[in-house]
Amino acid sequence: MENKRATLQPVEEDRCLVYFDGKLLHTHLAEPFPPVAKDLAEILADDLNFVYSIGEADYKYSLVYCVLSTFAYTTPGQTCVDPNCKLNPASHTIDVANMLVWDRCFRMAPDPHFGIIQRVANYPVTSFLEGDLFDLPVNHCYSIEEIRASEASPYFENAVRKFSKLASSLTRAQRFATILVSNMWRDFSISMTLLLIAKLVTPEDYFKAVLVFRYEDFRERLTKAQKEESRRFAQKIQNLLKALDSNGIKQLI
Repeated sequence: MENKRATLQPVEEDRCLVYFDGKLLHTHLAEPFPPVAKDLAEILADDLNFVYSIGEADYKYSLVYCVLSTFAYTTPGQTCVDPNCKLNPASHTIDVANMLVWDRCFRMAPDPHFGIIQRVANYPVTSFLEGDLFDLPVNHCYSIEEIRASEASPYFENAVRKFSKLASSLTRAQRFATILVSNMWRDFSISMTLLLIAKLVTPEDYFKAVLVFRYEDFRERLTKAQKEESRRFAQKIQNLLKALDSNGIKQLI
């Protein structure tokens, strides 16, 4: 990639500082970004260079940066190059039951034609639940109590159980990444987002689900602009998943 704005500076052992435009990278809180393992630093630099190459001129558009910046901190008396610098121990939980109540993957459009398109987009969730899918009326003000008193109750409880188990199998960084990506799309589907971070759905199929369920775009083919947006989103997610799988992040979070 030409004109790399994010570069690395080795410090000690196998750790690097990340610089941007010749200045040390800072967190969301304007604190010096701590050094991280070389493999993770390379992924972060690549992601920063990518988002700037597509015109998104802000660190926050890098999902890798957002995850690491959220956890990064330096304790009093430490410098950002201190080898004992750790990442924030805060934990992130996912309220699967409450988020599933409003999960659009369980609220199909009543129009039969649109329903077919939605079911195609929803296939990863259906497959994960082994066909045990429930459907709630769109725009109906359901609560957990109402669902549990309805015919959908056994299907809802099965979904809660399976997706809660999936959420609990994720690392702290993966759980935060799930929340981060879900928030990007107004929490349209916690089920689909959990599958994305668990690598059980491709970024491209996830983006198609975003169009169908978040934006109610039922076109069978993507426009040229949507294809480009899908490509960019897929690259960001691929970089994020690489970071989440890296040895460097496992050492820190």
